[in-house]
Amino acid sequence: MSRIVSLLSALFLVGVLAFLGGMWTTHKDWAPWKMLNDTKQAVKSWRATGYVVPDGTYLRRPPRMPDDRYVVHQADKIAPGYLLINRIASPEPGYVTDLIDENGTVLHSWKIDHSKVIDDGSEMEFVHAVRPLPDGSVVANFDDAFGMARFDACGAPIWRRTDVVYHHSLTEDPDLGGFWTWTSKYWDGGHDQQMVRVDADTGETLESIDLVQDVLLPDPDALMAFRIPEHFRWNMEAKTDEIPDIIHPNDVEVLPAAWADAFPQFEAGDLIMSHRAIDLVGVVDRQTGKLKWHQAGPWEHQHDADFHPDGTITVYSNNTHRMRSTILEMDMTTGKVRDKFAGSGFEFDSYIMGQQERLPNGNWLVSAPMEGRVIELTAEGELVREISNVLSGDYNSIITTGVHVGPDFFDTLPSCSN
Repeated sequence: MSRIVSLLSALFLVGVLAFLGGMWTTHKDWAPWKMLNDTKQAVKSWRATGYVVPDGTYLRRPPRMPDDRYVVHQADKIAPGYLLINRIASPEPGYVTDLIDENGTVLHSWKIDHSKVIDDGSEMEFVHAVRPLPDGSVVANFDDAFGMARFDACGAPIWRRTDVVYHHSLTEDPDLGGFWTWTSKYWDGGHDQQMVRVDADTGETLESIDLVQDVLLPDPDALMAFRIPEHFRWNMEAKTDEIPDIIHPNDVEVLPAAWADAFPQFEAGDLIMSHRAIDLVGVVDRQTGKLKWHQAGPWEHQHDADFHPDGTITVYSNNTHRMRSTILEMDMTTGKVRDKFAGSGFEFDSYIMGQQERLPNGNWLVSAPMEGRVIELTAEGELVREISNVLSGDYNSIITTGVHVGPDFFDTLPSCSN
């Protein structure tokens, strides 16, 4: 009996040690665990899609979505111009930005490669936002790594910024020029966050507003709005997983002078910003840093808050874990909020990321990154066309950005001649 007990004890000890060893190698991401995990993910993706692609880059296409890459529902209602769509290029590695015409033809593609921005960069580095310039170049940022760059039509950097992390949105300043984006020293969820305007020609920083130093600390009401308790200990040097992501800024856009009269409570140049972690949308005085207005909800884990010339704002409400995202429209005079496309039958779902854009002809462009889909629809919610990043029969790869480009935007259509 004692031998059996000893044998069972030994087996139990071996099991405990194996479990602890597995936990330790998982924690340290050491080779045995990483190799096993990579193999499991490769088998999983192959079984699902027929390709070996990174985990988290592909998703099953919902039954309500078409299987074709480009589907037109109402050709006569398509907004004139082009679509600029940044997507994971699976099954090829990395990210590519396509310029698509009204017929669905890809007129040009830019390879957005982080390894051309920074020495130890990777072509697999996540590309969040891409915006075009009239000469056929594009500006791109990378959420989880240092750097932002302007790439020419052939994908070669024209300028690079590698000093900090430039993350989430890139939005044009229609009055002063350049692009607004967020920056942080080490990661997009850090405590140190700045709204910056970057010169499109040179990459130079033209303006910078520090969220903590310029907006929150001088104003107790702003601290309360952001749910920051008294004597909170800010950590401006924390690396990615050392502190919780308590604010998560993901958008900053300017109120154009041409629309300022529709917003008597604001001034031209004021900035609207979105903070996912606290469901907060706010407007900041560009000159003083004063938080002029804010509201938390009814949007949930939202993205892409936009001003509109009729005195409304719209917000891309991701509605995480609710299986259906929405575009919410708020009348800034009455404070009334409504689901922009309620009752139309239009459905989309993206628990993270996403953009919405009101087009010159009154249509809307909605990007659903976690469906791998960009949708153009009328103001009444009727589908006009859909673009899917098709990977295989039942799966799409992620789209990160979808924006409309006017028909007269480019000096000449982008091309790359070898």
